[in-house]
Amino acid sequence: MKTARVIILATIAALTLLAATPGLSQILPTGEVSPDPYTYPNTLKGSTSTQQFRLTNTSSRSFLDLYVFSVSVPDRTNFVIANDACTGKTLKYQQYCTLDLNFIPSEVGHYATTLSFIDLSRKIIDTAAIDGIGVAPAVFLSQTSVDFG
Repeated sequence: MKTARVIILATIAALTLLAATPGLSQILPTGEVSPDPYTYPNTLKGSTSTQQFRLTNTSSRSFLDLYVFSVSVPDRTNFVIANDACTGKTLKYQQYCTLDLNFIPSEVGHYATTLSFIDLSRKIIDTAAIDGIGVAPAVFLSQTSVDFG
């Protein structure tokens, strides 16, 4: 196990060094998230609205594989990742993966977050700006007659 850990750490260090080297960014794998930005439709407080997001390997070279180490969203209370087919996946050139992001507003109001896809070197591959509005249920009043007589 120690050998495997050393190899993984060496790989992460090498990828981090390559990413920081000027001119080498053209030969590093890249990805693109869509849709970006995305605004959820007005959603009732406590209800769920779902949107599928896609990460595509858009590398400039066909031999560059893109490894998705993790996916994150800072506001995990109101935005919940579901059906994640990206984390731990290696994407070949032009391949894509998808995940669903549920918007479940806990209160009435505006919410905003960022969906981030992260590679093995802990570098952000790409992000999507996301927002939505939690709304209260509509109240309808109707006139009724009450006969007390």
